[in-house]
Amino acid sequence: MQVLLSDEEASVVRTALRLREVASRLEGACYRTALFLWLYLKERFDVEGTAVVGYVNESISQAYASHAWFEFEGKRTDVALSRPLHPEHNPAGPLIVQGIELEPGHVYTYHRTMPEEGQKLLKALLEYPHFRPMLGSRKNTIGRLSLVSRMARCAESI
Repeated sequence: MQVLLSDEEASVVRTALRLREVASRLEGACYRTALFLWLYLKERFDVEGTAVVGYVNESISQAYASHAWFEFEGKRTDVALSRPLHPEHNPAGPLIVQGIELEPGHVYTYHRTMPEEGQKLLKALLEYPHFRPMLGSRKNTIGRLSLVSRMARCAESI
């Protein structure tokens, strides 16, 4: 199947794939890659995209982690979720460029705002004093997804 791309879409695809190639050791860098794509594509190719800061869910629990991706014409480009900082805790997601899954990965759902069940879980976890420092001290938000999932399972057993 041949897909015809506009010049702008082709610029997004080329830039995202090149970024992934050049930044092969760039794990857990969703904010940086989304913002880079937004700024570089705007300045270099006049592509009016959006760096989206939202949430992902790994479908194992009701935990949601902050995550960022790039969108152009309503199509998602996410080169970061396929390279998590802690793959031993967070399975690698698919490589998505302009809404097309180029490499398979663990299924994540994307959300622009945290759904109610995620807010309820976070509120419940914050009620346990021994969980508060862990939630606030981890710098990697995708790492928090695994942490919150484990904490949720722990809280359910209490």
